[in-house]
Parts: sequence; structure tokens; C-alpha cells
Amino acid sequence: MKTEVAINLAGGTTSLASLLGITPGAVSQWGEEIPDAREWQLRVIQPTWFDSTGADLSTASNSKKAEA
Repeated sequence: MKTEVAINLAGGTTSLASLLGITPGAVSQWGEEIPDAREWQLRVIQPTWFDSTGADLSTASNSKKAEA
């Protein structure tokens, strides 16, 4: 999942950090993609951010746009 997508879904860097039990500074150190372990943590605590295939919602919506 893209870091920007996760931040937007959470409502901000501070909200995402709080959700994961980490500091906002830790989130700011992520690259373009969130770390794998954090993605799996989000899959457990925020399953609605992912579609039934396991893709994050940004990927799923991009795939649907490509099919149209």
C-alpha cells in the first residue's frame, strides 16, 4: 500500500501513527510504500481498507479504471 493512501485513509499522519501504536516520526520515515509488517497490521485492524482479493483500495480502483 502506498504510504500516501494509508495516511489519507487514516485521516492524517498522526491518526495513522496512533492507529498503529507508533510515532508520527516513524510514519514520516517510510518510503513510497508502507513497510510489509505495517500493511499486515492494517489488514487486521482496518480490513475495510482492502478489497476481497486483498488489494488495497487504491490498487483495486485503479484496476477497475483500467478495465473500463
